[in-house]
Amino acid sequence: MPFSLESLAHVLALTEAHGGATVHAERGNLAGQDRYAVSIFPDRSRVIEGSATLRDLAEFVQANADLLARPDVSLGTWKHGGRTWIDAVATVESRERAVSLGRQFDQIAVFDLGNLVEIPTGGTGVVKPDALPLADRLEALAAA
Repeated sequence: MPFSLESLAHVLALTEAHGGATVHAERGNLAGQDRYAVSIFPDRSRVIEGSATLRDLAEFVQANADLLARPDVSLGTWKHGGRTWIDAVATVESRERAVSLGRQFDQIAVFDLGNLVEIPTGGTGVVKPDALPLADRLEALAAA
């Protein structure tokens, strides 16, 4: 598992304290870093009613270990409307790359981790049944 139980407990604490977190398996908490988070794997997202538990995070990490082991993918959480989202998010250094990926994958916004603000991309955020296969999404991430 790319995350220890201790690091997942830290993710939970960050999520509760700040309404969300973006944490990389090796680099840790990415808040304040010059990176951008964008969801290009929405079919892998998990939505929890209320607050996530350590077990929820551990199960998500185990099920998505293939993505979370990548240097350009991080564990993302956020709370909204009484729910908690758990996601594997692409984390890239370029705003332009992030916005391009957000538009390509119909995301509402990308998240600027350095300034802790959303950047609208004009998408709907709807998970489409005909989404690109995983290999194609990883290729787009590598090429963006």
